[in-house]
Amino acid sequence: MKKLPLTTAMLGLTVLLTACPQPTPPEGPNTATLTVNLSGVNTAPVKVTNTATNAVLFEGGLNSGKTFSDLALNTVLKVEPGAVNGYTAPAAQTVTLDASKSITLEYKAAGEPLEPTRIKGQVTGTTLQLDEAFVGSVGDPFFGATKLTRNTVNLDLATLTPSMNDLSAGFLSGCKVERSAPDVRTLFNSSLNTYSPQGDLLGDIVETVVSGPDAQLGGAVLFRIYADRAATFKGTCTTQDGKTETIDLNLKAGWNTTVYGQSGNGFVMRMADPADRIQLLFIAEQPSVAVRLSTQPLVFSSNETVSTDVRFIQVGGYTGQVTLSTDVPGLTVEPATLSLPALPRLSAQSQTSSIQAMSQAPQLVNTKLTFRYTGGNYNGPFRLIVKDSAGKEVGSASGILNAQRPGVNLYASGYNLILRPGGTLNVDVTAQGVGGFTGDVTFSATDLPAGVTVTPVTKPLNGSVYVALPLQASAGVVPGTYKITLTADGGNGRTASTKVDITIPKPGVTLAVSEGYYGPVLYQGGTGAVTVNVASVNGFNGTTTISIENLPAGVTATPKTISVAPGTTTTVQIPLQATAEATLGSTTIQVTSPDRSADTSTGPGNSTTTLTVRPARISLGTGAGYAVRATDGVWVTNSGYDSATGPYTKISRFTMSGAATTGTLNTSSGQLIHSSEGVVVVQRLYGTSSAPILIKNDGTQTTLPNPNIQDAVFAPQADSQGRVWMVQRVSTSSGYTNMLAIWTPATGTVTAVQTLTSGYSAGQGRFFMSQDGTKAVYLGDEALLLDTVTNTATTLTLAQGAYSAAVTNSGTVWFNKSSELARMNADGTLTKYPISISTLAGFDAKDQNVLWGKADNPNNVARINTAAPTATGAVTSYELGSVMQVVTATGGGAYAITRGEFTGGAETWYLSYLK
Repeated sequence: MKKLPLTTAMLGLTVLLTACPQPTPPEGPNTATLTVNLSGVNTAPVKVTNTATNAVLFEGGLNSGKTFSDLALNTVLKVEPGAVNGYTAPAAQTVTLDASKSITLEYKAAGEPLEPTRIKGQVTGTTLQLDEAFVGSVGDPFFGATKLTRNTVNLDLATLTPSMNDLSAGFLSGCKVERSAPDVRTLFNSSLNTYSPQGDLLGDIVETVVSGPDAQLGGAVLFRIYADRAATFKGTCTTQDGKTETIDLNLKAGWNTTVYGQSGNGFVMRMADPADRIQLLFIAEQPSVAVRLSTQPLVFSSNETVSTDVRFIQVGGYTGQVTLSTDVPGLTVEPATLSLPALPRLSAQSQTSSIQAMSQAPQLVNTKLTFRYTGGNYNGPFRLIVKDSAGKEVGSASGILNAQRPGVNLYASGYNLILRPGGTLNVDVTAQGVGGFTGDVTFSATDLPAGVTVTPVTKPLNGSVYVALPLQASAGVVPGTYKITLTADGGNGRTASTKVDITIPKPGVTLAVSEGYYGPVLYQGGTGAVTVNVASVNGFNGTTTISIENLPAGVTATPKTISVAPGTTTTVQIPLQATAEATLGSTTIQVTSPDRSADTSTGPGNSTTTLTVRPARISLGTGAGYAVRATDGVWVTNSGYDSATGPYTKISRFTMSGAATTGTLNTSSGQLIHSSEGVVVVQRLYGTSSAPILIKNDGTQTTLPNPNIQDAVFAPQADSQGRVWMVQRVSTSSGYTNMLAIWTPATGTVTAVQTLTSGYSAGQGRFFMSQDGTKAVYLGDEALLLDTVTNTATTLTLAQGAYSAAVTNSGTVWFNKSSELARMNADGTLTKYPISISTLAGFDAKDQNVLWGKADNPNNVARINTAAPTATGAVTSYELGSVMQVVTATGGGAYAITRGEFTGGAETWYLSYLK
């Protein structure tokens, strides 16, 4: 607003006029004035209306007071004061101006002043008559009683000292709060429980903050806390919906007043401000009916009715007509309906009562109920159920029913009661006489499903009797689980019953795999089958489809549809097909059928089996002797005897497509040596030797110069210069010794390298070549690392006694010894790994980090990652069957020769290629 400059004299006059207001203007002969004054507040909204014309003389904010002049005599004006926050607005006033008049609109502060140790004020929010209220505690819900006078509370907390049983530990436990006194015990109160003059729980009285500093909190209410010692709490809690409660309390010993309300997106709990004003608000309980039965049981012997006192408590002011019933068949209550009257309102005359002395209080709904029982013997709990006119349960009570009349008790086991279509089930039941009853008892069953019948059985009862009650099912009975009633009738109303569940199983089939202990084996790119025995159960008669689930990737099964008749078992083979890339290894597969029976009591057999997928294989015929790698494939010997020509040896080159080259030598023994041209065959290892033969890759044979080597062991592969390393037993002047030598097959020359220290047989040693032929390891009576380029030998002392070895193109030696795999390091040390290998075959031609070998398991080939031999999965095992030899492949990977099945009296051998 724009401010206007005033002279000093004008300012002085303004002050004077403010201090001394002008007098009320004089009235005319036919006019009057009305002066409206405010009390309690400085400003309030006020509306002044002429009641005759409805003309509004004034509407808006009134500051202190206002005089309305020049009003016609006898004008009737209505003055309506508006609401002012934190104050109770006065009532509207109607004024007749038969003369000038003055009225005062008196605003009173809302609520009562906060008192630190007193709860007081008029309860708002209800017209029900409230008679008594309680602070309550963990040990006593009726602790801290106070009587209300016309719904007014005046409770002096200073007179209440809680006992140890009223206090609890762990205040604000579960919160992130710093506590100055962790052992403090408190009584926490957020409301007063209040009751009617008849002792009905009506609801709670809550202290709300209506004005004062804490009124700025949303929904601010007071909490009263008693502490047995001074304590501070500072921190946060979290509500169930994830909101944060900020805690800042400074409790003294005794009663404390705190405030709780919403602030922003969270809540706060802090000490209440002494300037707060409080209003008591009634919050009704959810209307319901609480019922109090006598603790004595309802006892029925020869009597048919029992009467007992029952108290109905109208929680939350519940009124109206209710119906009464029980949950025990045959137990009824009279009267079956009851009207619960409206509770006294505030205008009614109150009656003196005490919730703690209820037996002496005037009872509005305290009645006697009569229970009637027409059932059999029973000893157990029952519920008295209270429902409203719409059938909704609004209350209940529990009691004990004890009916022991002369009669029968019936017992039955409901375990595993399976009645098969077209079959019979004997249900074991036992009857026991009660109250001295003896006589004939007829056992039967009711509530049977269609297609099921019972054959009643009558037996004399003297004490107890056991009966096998037969149930019969037709072939077309509908499967399912049914609750039936078993009955025992001793005549003259002496009956007993019990319910059990019977199951009618669905007709189906059981599946049993017939594949031996290890399960079926399938080879990549090959076919196989799973044999399954399919049996009819529960009267199954028709066709069913058998299929296989959980197959590994690359394997498929062709489902088979077969016919199955009742009482029979049908055997079927489910064909399997594997792709060339099918996942290797063992998998548990599941044979299934849409008609597979869930009825395990019929013994369905084992419907799972282990399917093993192995690498692809080709047949090597009926035998395989020695093998070395070829430029393409592998060379394999197969010895035999011909009656006309004598012993012979077939040397064949096999690839995974089959036999590529075959040569026959008239000898029963020989050693194969791989060369770049083909394979060199040394026909004798000991004694007089024949000339070696070179079988080229195309199958042609060439006789090589005879080196006349006797009693020698040869490397299985020519070195990088086409030479063959060997250890030869030679004669010297002092006896025999072993000589490390080099034989050149093209010329027949033998060159000595060095004499070995051992003089034992040379045939006990073995050579292990690197893929490129530049390095070799000899294991015999001593261990040597050979450099075929420099023609030098280095002793490997730590490898002495090794069973087999392998060497990389760069000269790193690995060997196996005592169930360990070891690597020779460049500094002469040895690193051992807990990898158990039977025989090492050599390093991969394409990946020198991969070491191949025959695993300790005679059915497996091992592929070892020597770059990370301790890592998980460093060793890959390929299950092949009975593995006889492993040979590295020239193009990378390895070949494995396995012994297979006997067919027609002969054993078939196989070749597999591994990547």
